Amino acid sequence: MTIRKVLSIVTLMLIGELIFLLPFVVTRIFRPTFLKVFEITNLELGTAFSLYGIVAMIAYFAGGPIADRFAPRKLLPAAILATALGGVLMATIPGIYTLSLLYGFWGVNTILLFWSAYVKAQRDLEL
Repeated sequence: MTIRKVLSIVTLMLIGELIFLLPFVVTRIFRPTFLKVFEITNLELGTAFSLYGIVAMIAYFAGGPIADRFAPRKLLPAAILATALGGVLMATIPGIYTLSLLYGFWGVNTILLFWSAYVKAQRDLEL
């Protein structure tokens, strides 16, 4: 195995974890603080998560054809950048309506743009 393949797989491992940091890890680790700062309830946060799940489930089916049409080297950075831009919006402490739309937006980024391209990039490494 070449050093390039090793670096590629390590990079894929890192971005595979990092893309889900904003949508899930922040709220899991800092839930009480998150709820207090955003002035929302667990039910409202759960509703935002539900919107993520619904959008992600629909996006999953279109992700494969998109990953077949566009190279992972274009889709992966686009998904990460879009997710990060969502983080900028999240930093403004939006209301629950905007926060819910943000979770739907993240459902598109992390699944439609990222997930299938991520799997394709791993498969293309031919380990």
